[in-house]
Amino acid sequence: VKGSGAAKVEAPSGATIVAIVNEDNRVDPAGRGSTYGGFGADEASHGIFFAQILAKYYGYSGGIQFQNIENTAATCSVTYNPGNIVSSGITVGAGTSYDAFAPNIVPQDFNGSASVSCDKNVVGIGNLSFRSDIDSRYGENYGDSLATYNGINQ
Repeated sequence: VKGSGAAKVEAPSGATIVAIVNEDNRVDPAGRGSTYGGFGADEASHGIFFAQILAKYYGYSGGIQFQNIENTAATCSVTYNPGNIVSSGITVGAGTSYDAFAPNIVPQDFNGSASVSCDKNVVGIGNLSFRSDIDSRYGENYGDSLATYNGINQ
């Protein structure tokens, strides 16, 4: 399946689930792949901190994705630092996700963090990869440079 989105896995009462997610992007000259752990509902909160977000920083770019785990829409904002760049009024439907690609939001050569604040419980991931298609200043990087990590719920 091509695209991005959110998934919810449920088990019968008392059952235990272990979940991992595999991301794969088949692009020339080399594909990218990454695996990260799923979240339990008890890990969700109204805030998430993403430690490193890059936008055309020595060829690396990335972004964030977060999912509203509740049954009603959430209103969220994202603050990127340094610079205190705020995206506000973000509506995330029940059980759906929102994603933001840093080069579309923050200035070139950005190397910072992002904090999400919502009025509902959310979980999220951050990622980065060498992207010569986005920032051609540093040539090509052969091999898999994709990294994905769970955001820190606060």
